[in-house]
Amino acid sequence: MPNFLDTYKDPDLGTTIQFEGEEYTIERFLGSGGMASAYQTKNSKGDKVVFKIYKNLTREAREKVQTGYQIRRRFPDISKKKLVFPQNGNFTHTKPAVIYNYVEGDTTGNEADLMTEVDQKVHTGRRLISEVMPTLELLRKKGIAHRDLKGGNLIMDKNEPRTTLLDFDFVTEIDNMYQSTVWGTPYFISPEQAEGRTSETMDIFSLGVTVVDNYFPHLATTARLTNGDTSPFEIVRYRHYSPLTRSPEIQKQILNLDAYPESIRAETYGLLKFIIAALQPDPNERPRSAKESSQLLAMTPNISMHYGTIQTTKTPRITSKLKVNHKC
Repeated sequence: MPNFLDTYKDPDLGTTIQFEGEEYTIERFLGSGGMASAYQTKNSKGDKVVFKIYKNLTREAREKVQTGYQIRRRFPDISKKKLVFPQNGNFTHTKPAVIYNYVEGDTTGNEADLMTEVDQKVHTGRRLISEVMPTLELLRKKGIAHRDLKGGNLIMDKNEPRTTLLDFDFVTEIDNMYQSTVWGTPYFISPEQAEGRTSETMDIFSLGVTVVDNYFPHLATTARLTNGDTSPFEIVRYRHYSPLTRSPEIQKQILNLDAYPESIRAETYGLLKFIIAALQPDPNERPRSAKESSQLLAMTPNISMHYGTIQTTKTPRITSKLKVNHKC
């Protein structure tokens, strides 16, 4: 059996490999990012699984991925229907690899690109929030944060009311996160995450960005780089929707429903209220629970309230961290 984990060669489709005592057949290339490539494979029992192979990792990145793997393995009680689960992993080879359970479907980001009708985007955005917020609340109660929530890491089931959260490479314990390096995807991460800090609501900020990116890209603000630096993290720093969410006048413009079909204006209003709340620069002002997000989605132009009246009394913890370098 070829062992390509100690070489720089990618596996060929149809190749049978041996990993941690079991044979897997590479069936389909699923995609790749800056750190890894993913393949649909079949194990000896005929079950589909995802084989994720990491490459060109720095020592710090290898340690971070391994820590994320170990944290996710500690919570097998969290349903695989909500979160992918790493079945096995090996970090001793040149290229570390992890086996995940397979989730059928395409990512919400890819599916959103095919949507043309406004009502479909509004309904899907509301569904995404309703199905992801309980998962984020569950993670927060266990003291962990995903840190890389985006449309490419969410798969919405076509037959059941379920959205599965993928890719736990950057998962961390909220209280024990020491960020000498910033981890996450530029544009989606929260302001505090980009500055080397953490909060219990940073994944909720990323969910707000995801909803905008998937279904309301016209709401995104234009990056204004005051110092001329065009690095990803500078773009993040100055493009953090601050103008979109801080100004009452801009909020009023966002909530202007004239551009939406009359039949969905009530549903659109609640969705826009969630976006404004989730993208607040202050982590304490964002929704923290499925109940709070449901209350925001239920708002209409005729039945509304100041978001502060439905906030919980418990304040999210924000932990300052040392900022040394910014990397992805």
